[in-house]
Amino acid sequence: MTTTQHPANARKAVSYFFILLGIASGAWAARIPAVKHTLHLSDGQLSYGLLATAVGLITGMRFAGHLTDRLGSARLITPAAIATALSVIPPGYATTLPTLIAALFLFGLTNAFLDVSMNAHGVEVERAYGRPIMSSFHGMFSIGCLTGAAIGGLFAWLDLSAATTLTAVGLPLALICPYARRHLLTTPPPKTPTPHHDRTRAPWTS
Repeated sequence: MTTTQHPANARKAVSYFFILLGIASGAWAARIPAVKHTLHLSDGQLSYGLLATAVGLITGMRFAGHLTDRLGSARLITPAAIATALSVIPPGYATTLPTLIAALFLFGLTNAFLDVSMNAHGVEVERAYGRPIMSSFHGMFSIGCLTGAAIGGLFAWLDLSAATTLTAVGLPLALICPYARRHLLTTPPPKTPTPHHDRTRAPWTS
């Protein structure tokens, strides 16, 4: 097993992708009030934008599983992560409700592909470890959410725009992805029979 194939390195890489999704989600959530104020949206109008995220997620989930099976989680996870990190930026630059809806649909769509592929790769890493570690990945997502919300809150306190916040968050997250990719398991570990009573289903992170 090479260095890039070492389960410990792969675990750190997958943890980063979970953190990435958490930070992006937390930062966006923290700047929703700023976007609402900038676009002069009512509560009802804002709900259409937020609904677009859910529609994007549902749409992406219809294809993410099939694409992950076809390409392999190691090949899909990095472009999905880069797309998610970059797609958190456009909502901050939206100038109208329709553009906000389009931007949030895209964010939800990329989120779905990252969610499915990183969970699938997490299962592969867990199998290589030979013991349950999925809970640690979902813990990283929670840490990411807290971190992203804290960053968003700090930028709001500094009276910086949502666009500045989301750009400052999204670009660095995207730039780190190729480095994390080097440590993923390029060859999935062999499947081993699992007793029926030990089988668990990994929950979604979002």
